[in-house]
Amino acid sequence: MPGQQIQKGTTYVNYPTAGTNQVTAENLNDHVDNAILLPGAISAQLESVPEDVDYILAERGGSLFKYALSSIKDLFASYFPLRSGAIMTGELTLSSSTPSAAAVAASKGYVDASIAASTLPGAIVMWGGSSAPTGWLECNGQSTAGYASLTAIYGTNLPDLRGEFIRGWDHGRGVDSGRVILSAQAQDVQPHTHTPPSGYQYVTTPFTGDGSIDGSQVTGSGERNASAVPSAVNVGTETRPRNVALMFIVKT
Repeated sequence: MPGQQIQKGTTYVNYPTAGTNQVTAENLNDHVDNAILLPGAISAQLESVPEDVDYILAERGGSLFKYALSSIKDLFASYFPLRSGAIMTGELTLSSSTPSAAAVAASKGYVDASIAASTLPGAIVMWGGSSAPTGWLECNGQSTAGYASLTAIYGTNLPDLRGEFIRGWDHGRGVDSGRVILSAQAQDVQPHTHTPPSGYQYVTTPFTGDGSIDGSQVTGSGERNASAVPSAVNVGTETRPRNVALMFIVKT
């Protein structure tokens, strides 16, 4: 009887065999496979213990289909990830609540919030962009007004780190003593000597007014005074190593 509606309260006489009004479970299943149920035709029942073979009725395109519970389980297993690492092919929506175990997935919102919380306000990092990202400020000496956490660390203004090299705070080690945290230091050159180029010799007595050289300081002919040897290579306005320019930014 394909397509027949199973209605609440209906007695099926002479179905499926003439001369009986009894419908066996097997016959009813065959009938339901191709029938359309009206609301209330089947009563709800609660059962928590599965049988060897359980069935589930599913409506598709106006028709009712019967599926074994095991087949439903296999169908869902192909769409949702398992702890054993199955590939997920469907969509997954999660709340931003804290995962309860290592194998529990976390939402993007939770991960984003966790990453943001992992960086302490006031932390300074180097950034490769020309402007600070959201949640960060450039260390350019600007006011810390409106940022209580930054004011507590840096005072009324951020340090201006544009064009600056950073040196670790000595903090009692004695390598760079006399410094306080966040203090600036001017450039300097340690005392040193230079070896004169070929053809020059050091003399302890420089040229006199008439241009003579103390003979006791000269061991070879044609030697010239080398009390000062100018350099024409890498001459600039500061002493610096090779470097790459990056922006210092601070977490708000």
